Amino acid sequence: RDKTRILVHCRCHKLDIQEALSINPDGINLFIGTSKYNLLGNKRTFKKAVALAKDSIQLIRSISPKIFVRLSAEDIFRTSRSNLLKFILETKDLVNRFGLPDTTGVATPEEIYEIVTQVKRITKGIDLEFHGHNDRGIALANSLAAYRAGVSVFDSTILGIGERTGIASLSGLIAVAFSKNNNWLSTN
Repeated sequence: RDKTRILVHCRCHKLDIQEALSINPDGINLFIGTSKYNLLGNKRTFKKAVALAKDSIQLIRSISPKIFVRLSAEDIFRTSRSNLLKFILETKDLVNRFGLPDTTGVATPEEIYEIVTQVKRITKGIDLEFHGHNDRGIALANSLAAYRAGVSVFDSTILGIGERTGIASLSGLIAVAFSKNNNWLSTN
């Protein structure tokens, strides 16, 4: 059975959402910045970011009630832990999946594991997705740490090509998954 789905990536912005829905996708990947840097750059408060995310999801559901919705708190590894957990708690009943992006590639595998474990605890039954940039050369290690902590969906590219230094390499993920010694993939 073909499991391919068309998902549109867009900001938590009414016009973006309306344009995305006009092509009848299978789902919408929403994102909104939650770190102090994103909030300052967009001239909004954390409370406003949460409200925009919730309003955006409600708009999507009012137009297409059964559509798949993934929500990412952009730049989560520079978002305060308390704000990240508040954001997830406020929106978890509205989405099908949470995206956990290391938008600027600043996290370590230990931080990834710790945060994903915390998020997994409060989002029982909701898929988690990891998107790790390779700014410090550890996107693959971070993806593997996210897997060990409970993430089930990974963003990757061929050869890791992408913005700045790219994201996790699909070939690297495949090599680890099919290696004879795949201790990286063992879970605790």
